[in-house]
Amino acid sequence: MTHGEESMSVVPTTAIAESFATQIGWCARMDSPMYADLLRAALDDLRGSGATLDVVWDFEGDPTRQALALRFLGGVHRLVLAGRVPELAEFYPSVGGTPADGMEAAFLAAIADHPCELASAIKDAPQTNEVGRCGALLPGLANASSGKDLPVH
Repeated sequence: MTHGEESMSVVPTTAIAESFATQIGWCARMDSPMYADLLRAALDDLRGSGATLDVVWDFEGDPTRQALALRFLGGVHRLVLAGRVPELAEFYPSVGGTPADGMEAAFLAAIADHPCELASAIKDAPQTNEVGRCGALLPGLANASSGKDLPVH
């Protein structure tokens, strides 16, 4: 279904926009300026009926409680990690990039180039408690890196 078709089970676009705006606030408060900037670009694109709308249009459920914005960002990040969007990867620190001017344009281009994959990706809930899970790894990593001046990836 495209956003031009109507469905009673589809979340209203205003609720989706509000959920993105809420997540922008959380990203800003949680010291994630890159994701806040990317979500601002996505929100503007959504409101302008761009490719972001095509990706999220038929999302079912509560977009805020079900972390739609994080699902969306996670889907794009998977494309980056898989090497599918090299133009965007140059801005992602997780693959050696650095946020800079042009990041939002590359982000929107990736969305426009991969709407079906991203629409599929938002169906999966993101894992948001990575910090809690890594607690068990810290003693081992500290021991393994003891006396070495190397980053841990």
